[in-house]
Amino acid sequence: MYHALNIVQAATKQSTDVYHVAQIYFALVDRLDLHWFRDKINDHPVTHRWSVLAKAAFKSDLDWIQRELTMSVIGFTVAAKSTTTKVNAWLEQHAKSVARWGRVLEDLRSEDVSDFSIILLGIRELFDLAESARS
Repeated sequence: MYHALNIVQAATKQSTDVYHVAQIYFALVDRLDLHWFRDKINDHPVTHRWSVLAKAAFKSDLDWIQRELTMSVIGFTVAAKSTTTKVNAWLEQHAKSVARWGRVLEDLRSEDVSDFSIILLGIRELFDLAESARS
């Protein structure tokens, strides 16, 4: 249910069927490993008010990014018979940015950093991916 608002907002903005948007949304979550990244943010310890606010901001940013990426795939013009084919074509179109995101994920998985700096870099990379997808 957590993702429902994001999906409905994307469907409304794109005038698209909610089920179709959900398929794209969760395909991107899976292919870009965004669920793992959200868990990394959620699992980060908070020790003071500022870390609570930072955690909330990162989760909000990730929501926005997931919605933007989903809308980008919806608007992607490619002759595709299935959602999977369309998502794959979109990922291929943005292969350089997706590869950079993959390297950030590798670093996140291998590092044991106890501050938000590496998460901030992950969010920044996803923002860059969303921005490149919009243009």
